[in-house]
Amino acid sequence: LFDWENSFFTILNEQPTGQENKEILEKTLKTQSWKDRIAKRGVAFFFFVIEWAEYVHRTTVVKDQIPWQEIPGFVRLLKAFLIELKKRETKSFPEALTNASLSLLHNEKLINIFFSILYRKTSVFDNLNIFRVYELIDKWFSRIAAQSGLLPTTFDYPFFLQGMYFVLDGEHALCI
Repeated sequence: LFDWENSFFTILNEQPTGQENKEILEKTLKTQSWKDRIAKRGVAFFFFVIEWAEYVHRTTVVKDQIPWQEIPGFVRLLKAFLIELKKRETKSFPEALTNASLSLLHNEKLINIFFSILYRKTSVFDNLNIFRVYELIDKWFSRIAAQSGLLPTTFDYPFFLQGMYFVLDGEHALCI
């Protein structure tokens, strides 16, 4: 996917301070602090996911048929992201998590998984969470509309509409 030798190290070595920068990079990669920061799955992790997903999207030739499962690291990053999506309280999602979900939607098939996680952890009696969930859903739909204009053929309409029905049928629907 990325030719580090030709696209990075060759250019790095051609720079006046290339060798010095290469030594700094090697020293940094040997430290544990950056690994610990990413392992916390905080904002730095979400920014990494954003950049990684955008990079994959930019560098692939056929954007409609990206073989996401075959891209090194995809399954591991997605699993870690989904754990955070499930674990965190919806009303306190950091903006970086929202942006990471939007970047991951270059793989539009993920929308069903995202819906499943959000719907299952949202109570119809918690208005703030419901507002936040539907704000996020609006962003997801807007992203997909901007990309291709169509939901994937595997989109689970009954599940989505069932969630809408529960919200609109609930006691607090008037507040929404």
